Amino acid sequence: MAPRAPNGGARNFWTRIASAAVLAPIAIGAIWLGSPWFDLMVIAASAALAWEWAKLCRYGRFEGRDWPFVSAVAGVVLLPALGVSVLLALLLAFALAGAWLFGGLAASAEASGWRSAGLLLIALGGIALLTIRSGGQGLHATIWVFVVTWAVDTGGYLVGRVCGGPKLAPRISPKKTWSGLAGGLLAAIAVGVAYPYGVAATAISAATTAVLVGGAAVIGDLFESAAKRRFGLKDSSALIPGHGGLLDRVDGLLLAAPATALLLSESWRWG
Repeated sequence: MAPRAPNGGARNFWTRIASAAVLAPIAIGAIWLGSPWFDLMVIAASAALAWEWAKLCRYGRFEGRDWPFVSAVAGVVLLPALGVSVLLALLLAFALAGAWLFGGLAASAEASGWRSAGLLLIALGGIALLTIRSGGQGLHATIWVFVVTWAVDTGGYLVGRVCGGPKLAPRISPKKTWSGLAGGLLAAIAVGVAYPYGVAATAISAATTAVLVGGAAVIGDLFESAAKRRFGLKDSSALIPGHGGLLDRVDGLLLAAPATALLLSESWRWG
């Protein structure tokens, strides 16, 4: 491997800052404005994520026959934005996942399985985000799931780097540690309790919800890591300069959002 240039780390750092400076205001603005801007952002992001997942399942290559997969994911996420029942959109997502799993629409049985899982992961995440934002406490609940997911990721990274210790899942993600998991969940509790609006009425319920949603985010992160390790990729793509792929940034959110939507439903809501 060629040695990295002395200023390579600094260049990458500023590239990451520049990318964040462009993308963060777009995301924040869309969350704040709601429909149709938030809907458009989620649908576009879902299509980009499907494109990355299709590439991932072909060891980093994208072929013309992968466009139906991208269209299927984006189409399913589009349905709730058009006023179609969320239940119908979910049923269609599972039907399409089954088509890829059992219909031989990918190069191999294993690739079909990964594609089906990716389709469900992205579609459920997108549908959940649209459902949360369109709810009665949509703005606050959407902000909450974003900041809790960010806290899990950031807290886990910082505590893991400082404390180290036993690995969480060495065969899947060698850098993740149990101390990082604990730090991430504690960070999720802290921000979840500090900003409970639209999600919970008491500190205890906010903390409990934050732990469950934070745990879902960790599982989503590990799932994407397992997929990348299986197909020999470091990043899902180079879509975001300095950051890798969009999937690398929102893998935790794709499971955190469905968990939040489920916990906010009337059958699960607690005081």
